[in-house]
Amino acid sequence: MCDERTALAYHESGHAVVGHYLERELTEVRIEPDACTEFATADMSEEHAVALYMAGYRSVEIFHGAETAAEYDASLRRASIDYRGASNTFSTSDPRSLNPDRIEKNARAIVDRILDECRAEVVALATELLDRGRVSGAEAVQIIDDAQ
Repeated sequence: MCDERTALAYHESGHAVVGHYLERELTEVRIEPDACTEFATADMSEEHAVALYMAGYRSVEIFHGAETAAEYDASLRRASIDYRGASNTFSTSDPRSLNPDRIEKNARAIVDRILDECRAEVVALATELLDRGRVSGAEAVQIIDDAQ
């Protein structure tokens, strides 16, 4: 088990690393004063939007175990989004044509592949967040790239 601050650092690092590899422009990653990973979301596919949503929880789960992840944020146990009315977020013009189960399955595969291949990047960014509390998007990209 890890403390809440460490879980938070891995959570935000998961969002940032997955966002980086999905070619989202990172603007800031922080755990203090309030946690947030900011990146560009325009013209994003459904799978990528859900992948970014679930990346934080999956990062905590992969690096610190399911029990820690569940304690950290039980509300993210299953990444489920109400796709109705989300057409302005997603690239599809007809949100009724979305298949949430397919989207979630594909998104999870994307997240798990990236986090499995980019363990060093997640650890490096989480470590930096624990030291500094926040990094700019450019700094996050540099940390991710240097850890490869």
